[in-house]
Amino acid sequence: MKKLDLLKLPVNAIKKHPILNGMKDSKLEVLRDLEKSGLNKKGKSRSGLVKFLDAKLSKTDGRSTAKKDEDIRVFEICAEINNNTEIGRLLKQEYYIQRGIEILRVEKRGGNNIHYDILIFHPDGTTARCEEKGTKKYCEKIDETTKPYENSVEFYNGPAANFSISEKYLKLWYDIITNNPEFNKKYNLPEPPSFEDWLIGGPYCMVDPKSDYSKTLKINYRSLYPGKSMNSWGHNNIDYREGPNKEFDITDEEKSILIEEVQNIYNDIMNQKDVWLQTTGKIDGQFSFKWFDKIEPQKIVNVELVKKKDIEFIFELEDNTSFTGIMRWGKGCGFSCFRMDFK
Repeated sequence: MKKLDLLKLPVNAIKKHPILNGMKDSKLEVLRDLEKSGLNKKGKSRSGLVKFLDAKLSKTDGRSTAKKDEDIRVFEICAEINNNTEIGRLLKQEYYIQRGIEILRVEKRGGNNIHYDILIFHPDGTTARCEEKGTKKYCEKIDETTKPYENSVEFYNGPAANFSISEKYLKLWYDIITNNPEFNKKYNLPEPPSFEDWLIGGPYCMVDPKSDYSKTLKINYRSLYPGKSMNSWGHNNIDYREGPNKEFDITDEEKSILIEEVQNIYNDIMNQKDVWLQTTGKIDGQFSFKWFDKIEPQKIVNVELVKKKDIEFIFELEDNTSFTGIMRWGKGCGFSCFRMDFK
């Protein structure tokens, strides 16, 4: 059965249709996007079906799975400590040895700009904010000379709109791609919006695109290349990042502004973490851990631009260490959710 034929059925019939069992994420995304565009029996989007398809996708989406794994792991660690299991006692014992104070109980935290995972309560009424960084790959002995987040994807990701340099990059994208008549003809797109409206409805939208232009782009592109985006990954098409990346540069003044913007966010992130807990393996299998004291934020003394598949910035710190900022698309390259990751 073709996707458009499936969408002509009532919502309940679609939900129960056996064709959805085992359907690949790429095809589910196309089906959802077609439904959002109103290509169905009623001629308008049915919110109940869209939510149903979103829920099916969230169960298999890599980023959602990683976040879910982290939430489960933190929940399990809190349960081990609060229930005083063998692992819980070891965690409390090593915490006392490291910090000289006992753990009374813990609570899982995180979300809503809370940049830590566990709130630790002490018998004297004080608390400590703990960031957990884990990996499923078991390591018998954790290296205490490295950063506790060395095996993690990033220690921050947020909207690129927080950094003014992103607008300069996206203006290049807009001029080279979005406002290109040949590009718009190729993908049968409507008249592009103004740069400001495109930003709001596309790259600066941290979920699926909201503007008619960006929504149509995602639907039409993925009707040609199911489940893919404009970076050529996994399919033989243009990597649209190449044009803007080639033209992009950063002046000394822009470097100073970027350093100031990143320093403020970096300080806030690090100052919300009083202690770090690095873990490897699984609670119900091989498991290791290491407590780390608070990592004081360092002063950023320089930033260097590195052009890879995505635009990267190397932030050099006063202690001769560094971290990397990566500007990238999060909900499909060229569609929406343009963000900055620190790692």
